[in-house]
Amino acid sequence: MLSKLEALSKMERKYKNIFSQRLSLFQRVYAELTGEKEENSRKLNEDALNKANEVRTQIALTMGDYVSQGFYTCTLIVDGDSIDEVEERVDVISKTINNMGFITIEESINSVEAFLGSIPGNITNNIRMPILNTITLSHLLPVSSVCGGDSWNKHLNAPPLIYTKTKGSTPFRFNIHIEDIGHSAIVGPTGYGKSVLLGLIASSFMKYKDSRVYFFDKDASSRVLTYAVGGEFHDLGNDELSFQPLANIEIVEEKEWAYGWILEILEQENVKVSPTQKEKIWKALDNLAKTPIELRTISNFYTSVNDREIKEALIPYKIGGALGKYFDSDKDTLNFSRWQVFEMNQVINNKKGITPLLSYIFRRIENSLDGSPCIIILDECWMFFDNPIFAAKIREWLKVLRKKNCSVIFATQELGDILNSKLFTTVLDACQTKVFLPNPNAFADNYIPIYQKFGLNKTEIEIISKATKKKEYYYKSTKGSRLFELDLKEKTLSLIASSDLPKQNKAKELKEIYRDANDFTREWLSYGESI
Repeated sequence: MLSKLEALSKMERKYKNIFSQRLSLFQRVYAELTGEKEENSRKLNEDALNKANEVRTQIALTMGDYVSQGFYTCTLIVDGDSIDEVEERVDVISKTINNMGFITIEESINSVEAFLGSIPGNITNNIRMPILNTITLSHLLPVSSVCGGDSWNKHLNAPPLIYTKTKGSTPFRFNIHIEDIGHSAIVGPTGYGKSVLLGLIASSFMKYKDSRVYFFDKDASSRVLTYAVGGEFHDLGNDELSFQPLANIEIVEEKEWAYGWILEILEQENVKVSPTQKEKIWKALDNLAKTPIELRTISNFYTSVNDREIKEALIPYKIGGALGKYFDSDKDTLNFSRWQVFEMNQVINNKKGITPLLSYIFRRIENSLDGSPCIIILDECWMFFDNPIFAAKIREWLKVLRKKNCSVIFATQELGDILNSKLFTTVLDACQTKVFLPNPNAFADNYIPIYQKFGLNKTEIEIISKATKKKEYYYKSTKGSRLFELDLKEKTLSLIASSDLPKQNKAKELKEIYRDANDFTREWLSYGESI
């Protein structure tokens, strides 16, 4: 960078040099002999005049401190495993740069000077003398680069979640966190790699100290992985799992939650609860809280509440009712571990049961959060968005969960599941990390506007449309964007991608024999090698 006085001095000399080229030597001699004025000459060099005016403009801008001036040397160093490879790369690079309107020079005698001049901090070798202003310089400097992801997760004070494979020499480190926000969305067509990515995210997250994973699954795609990590797999609707939602109502906060939970049940049973009925519900809970914990059941609440309409609405939820096996227990059999999976396939279409079921499980999860790193994965999240009562809870959760160091990962087969939901704006704002699966239809006219609403431009949409099925993923966040691969080996895939029915049955069979996670994993990998 030149000082102001140096820059003005050099530009004045440059101006005089260019301005003098407006007339040829013959024109000057002729003008001296004939006395013809310069402005009457019909053959002034207009190009020289224009360039001189440009220099004069730069002088004015420099004098006014609008720009600074300096020398700029751009050097590209090309390497390769052979001379032929280097020459091929040089040819491609030269054509690319020349097509942009720049001129490239392949160094020969000056190659040593050029190399030395490319070393950061060396301002002596290979200085190019044409003056350049700082505005033009800002357009030429390589101020952007390929998104490589954070090499260190500052929020968790730990290494990145996943190291991935990419094209080019810059690696990509996949993280779900942007500062302290880890809410993420994973969207794309079925059969394009969603379950594999979710499984790898969940298993990789377990490396963080005291971390927890809560996985709401569909079609049991995480069963094998859950057995392998020693987690709990609850097949809701099939397993003998029962809950006691009113167990801890002696605690004021739990009694308030139970009150709201019962109101939700009454709402979906089309009961318009009056103020008097609300008072009766609270009184019944208050009385029940004074009894031993094993008596705090839905049946005893049913007996205690003095209202016929409320009693009729609660019949399906007590013993003998369609949902009584879930909610009317005198003992809660839901035990939590660091890795907890809830298979939703059997209860997903039970419109009345799914709301109180999920509300209770989410309450248990919320109570378990202690500030340790946690992720909640909602696979096929449309089941949550489709429920107006639960959708309202998700909106609240997204706002407060990050305060407890918990992140929610939404996954769905179609962008429309989120786009058509009333939660779209909330999810879009909260999920600063988004991953898009390959979609060959992404560049179709009816899909482009949908992807654009997720913040993608046409170039990014085209990348998604050309990405390889079950291999590539497109990352998008405020940190940047990148196409990446997981590059998983067969043994890893056998743990996180075994979702077909025969493998599910084999996993259950092995689990009955090998209760220890390490023993199960060893036998499962042996089974995988034999098929």
